[in-house]
Amino acid sequence: MPTRFAEPAAMTHLSFEFYPPKTDDQRAQLDRTAARLKGYAPEYVSCTFGAG
Repeated sequence: MPTRFAEPAAMTHLSFEFYPPKTDDQRAQLDRTAARLKGYAPEYVSCTFGAG
């Protein structure tokens, strides 16, 4: 019996990880970046606190 695999696109999950901005300029850049990435329809986004 042949093995069947799902189409790669059906198996792909995308997420983004952000670091919290430290300045107002970084916050503005984060907002712009998140707006641009929204079109990729990620499964989720996360924000990493306490790193570095």
